[in-house]
Amino acid sequence: MITISQLTPTEHAACRDELPGGSSVGSSEAFQQVWVANGGRPIVFAAYEDDKLAATLAAVEFGHGPLRRVQAMPDGLYADPLVANECLGRSGLILEALLSYLRDNYARVHITDFDGDLPRPSGFDLVEQATIVVPVADPDWRPADRKLGQQIRKAIREERRAVDFDAACHMEPFLMLVAATSERLGREFYSTDFFQRLARAAAEDDRIVWKWFEHDGNPVSSHIFLVHRDVFLHWHAFFDPERSHLQPNKFIPFQVAGGLVDRGIRMLNLGATPGDAPGVEEYKNKWGGRPHHYRTLVSRRGLGKLM
Repeated sequence: MITISQLTPTEHAACRDELPGGSSVGSSEAFQQVWVANGGRPIVFAAYEDDKLAATLAAVEFGHGPLRRVQAMPDGLYADPLVANECLGRSGLILEALLSYLRDNYARVHITDFDGDLPRPSGFDLVEQATIVVPVADPDWRPADRKLGQQIRKAIREERRAVDFDAACHMEPFLMLVAATSERLGREFYSTDFFQRLARAAAEDDRIVWKWFEHDGNPVSSHIFLVHRDVFLHWHAFFDPERSHLQPNKFIPFQVAGGLVDRGIRMLNLGATPGDAPGVEEYKNKWGGRPHHYRTLVSRRGLGKLM
């Protein structure tokens, strides 16, 4: 018999020895707490088989009452279901029970399944998505595009290097970059509180990799990467276009890839591309990657159908 209950992130951490994996930021307690800035509540769903812990799924809950919704994880980030070793042969059945519980208890559910771990219970729609992933594990790896490789080598020769983000001295100029990027692109990003929480989480969880680059005392670029198992996602980049000749958006991902390979990271995920941005897609292809297709499971019930 499979039963579902809810754990706090702290309770989840206490029972983690019973479950393998957890190399993804999607199961990071520190990262879950970041979403409090957006009104989220960190939560972990636990499946028990005959009263023994069989699987967990970390998520973030939003809203109240009949408008409650849950995401694993927000912003289209990836779920990290953990299944006990002795239950792997029955993981489909166990995770189906867990997903069915979410479907029946929330107005909306969004679960992004990057690795194809999850079954598809009735009541869920599938949203097909794709991203570009680049193999980076080879020590001799270089981007496929010759010009891109030359630009990166030039930056290396000139000893340009991003440093770990330090909120104490970088937060104020970083927020200036965010504001300028927001105005330039005509879209809103996260709040100051969100980024402050993210900086605290990055300081304690190495699955959040946040880099900062300045030149002659001027802020140039800041990049945020998230580790998902053996892949690192290039999540956000904020930069000053007037200093784009310094090539920060090219050498920083390359630098980070080199630093993560020793941790078993083998792929750079350049992120999903909007359908109306062919120039972005062309740039990503220069890195020598390949498409990776995945899906988001979505359910809507009650008032969730109107949201």
